[in-house]
Amino acid sequence: MPLPTLTDFVALLPLLGLGLLVYTGALVFGTAWSLTHPPRHTAGRAIARGRPTTPAEMEPPRAFASSTVRVRGHDCPAWTIEGRRPTGPVAILTPGWGDSRLGGLERIEPLEPLCRRILLWDSPGMGEAPGTCSLGAREAGEIIEVAEQTARGEPVLLVGWSMGAGAAIEAAAITRDVQVIGVVAEAPYREPQTPAKAVLRARSLPVLVNLRAALAFVGLLSGAGPFWRRFNRARLAERVRVPLLVLHGGQDPISPLADGRAIAGAAPLGELAVIDEGAHNDLWSPPHRGASIAAVSAFVDRLADSGGG
Repeated sequence: MPLPTLTDFVALLPLLGLGLLVYTGALVFGTAWSLTHPPRHTAGRAIARGRPTTPAEMEPPRAFASSTVRVRGHDCPAWTIEGRRPTGPVAILTPGWGDSRLGGLERIEPLEPLCRRILLWDSPGMGEAPGTCSLGAREAGEIIEVAEQTARGEPVLLVGWSMGAGAAIEAAAITRDVQVIGVVAEAPYREPQTPAKAVLRARSLPVLVNLRAALAFVGLLSGAGPFWRRFNRARLAERVRVPLLVLHGGQDPISPLADGRAIAGAAPLGELAVIDEGAHNDLWSPPHRGASIAAVSAFVDRLADSGGG
């Protein structure tokens, strides 16, 4: 059997190029799909972890009302819990990537004494909500829609974590129709590639070839543009004219503390609370829970004392 010649290899180049193109395209599409379709944090996952599946299963149980909010053409499930301060703000809690309103349950303790109502909701593509996640490109507008439907002109405290934190910052920066009195942003990041890169690496997936192209594709579809030029959360924080608390773990591997520091420093009324040994998803678990509760309680209490609620 004769050995392949150089001519034979040259003849194969178009086929090899086509194969590489197909592989790269599939890799980019798969990356974009995985980022916009995060794992669903639903009741089954909560049960598997021994956590409450509704506010009524908390200790102590909380009375609540179930409803839906209409966002981007989707009916998204929500819970409303009554707070204990009738003159306080309405707190709207927006989850991070891969989380849901279930994640908000562990964050309500410092809010209950100081708010009139607390709304926990699943944004599109998260939890039990239909639709797809847009990685923070559309979530700010969605928060404003939720506030307009549920707060009914009352003062609003925006609370979010990770992706939801950045969306809350942007919502406070751009809204003119919602009376936002403060923002609690837990573990925010400046640019979309920061957490995306960490998530892909945690799954042992490539990032060098596919991530930039995947984000450009998602940006084009979501209206953020291929370069996400308007996303930078530190620049948006410069436009937030109400008090902004950034709560950040000192050992966060997903959202670097430097990002949280830059965001808090950019906001005219920004402040940073660092949980020194905290990571990304454990700020509301022992041993960090007490420090997180204290930081958020003090912040919301100052809002009330200054006339914000």
